[in-house]
Amino acid sequence: MGVRNFRFVPWSWSSLDEIRGAVAIDVPNYMTRRIAVLRHKRGTERVPLQHVRILMGIVRSALARNILPVFVLDGPPERLKRKPNPSLVQLAHRLYSSFSSSLDPYDEEIVEVLSESPAVRHYFIQSHIRDLASAMGVPAVLAPSEAELYAAVMCRDALVKTVVTNDVDAFLFGSPHVTKQLVLTRSTILRATLDGVLHLTELSLSQLRDLAVLLGCDFHKEGLHGVGPHRGILLLRRHGDLESVLRSQGLRSSEREVFLNARLAYDEADHVQPTESELELNAPLPNRLAEMLRPALGQEAAASFVRELLLLWRRFGRRQTRLEEWL
Repeated sequence: MGVRNFRFVPWSWSSLDEIRGAVAIDVPNYMTRRIAVLRHKRGTERVPLQHVRILMGIVRSALARNILPVFVLDGPPERLKRKPNPSLVQLAHRLYSSFSSSLDPYDEEIVEVLSESPAVRHYFIQSHIRDLASAMGVPAVLAPSEAELYAAVMCRDALVKTVVTNDVDAFLFGSPHVTKQLVLTRSTILRATLDGVLHLTELSLSQLRDLAVLLGCDFHKEGLHGVGPHRGILLLRRHGDLESVLRSQGLRSSEREVFLNARLAYDEADHVQPTESELELNAPLPNRLAEMLRPALGQEAAASFVRELLLLWRRFGRRQTRLEEWL
């Protein structure tokens, strides 16, 4: 869901040079949207592996342009967003373990469960992406909680140049730069900055988080009845913070507490410290990668991609290094 009616973000097109370096990709958000545009036939006889070609395309295009993609995966969900379901996670891990051992894209049990349960399919795909990325030599980071939160604090701490996501929560978690569309083939991005959002609204980051709760967000879906972006911004400018706004609207103490508890979820980002050691391009593992790609591509196409990736890995960063030496 993200935040309701958060359509005032000043997105604009810019050059890819603005984010050249490492970029954090919010896998649950980005992959889900990319896969959604592909046709998925219910009851298909194959294990759904559409994410494999999407992942390959991102890695191929990014490395060719001296950009290191860092794939950020969901950890345990924030309790106010959705309740943890360990049994679903365990089932997904069991199915993935079975698939990674057999590499059988026609396994009837896996096909049936993944076609019936989007949640299990999500965890299955996450595990597969993590292993594929590792075999490709690109970073895949399992977040301690929400992927967009961890990606945002990585950008906040200048470990990456941007967060690639459609989820405006990245701003609320403190990311100074968010990329909504990453068009690598044309070397352009559709992006916005946190400074731009704060300047437009004339709010602080803390007040922007307050506004998200007032409008309705993942942690308080209803929001405050009758409050849209314009009115919410005016109320926060007038009263200062969420609790004062709620008091001004006559909400009882018990009602205010629900809003304030939801508001605390955004402050979690202030206490997360990411590590830089995870963000390196490593040598691909050719044999392992070719084997993992075979169920989705076939043997010949898998071998061809591995050869291409090895070439990209050898060339990665060379142009940038020569320029720095010349300067």
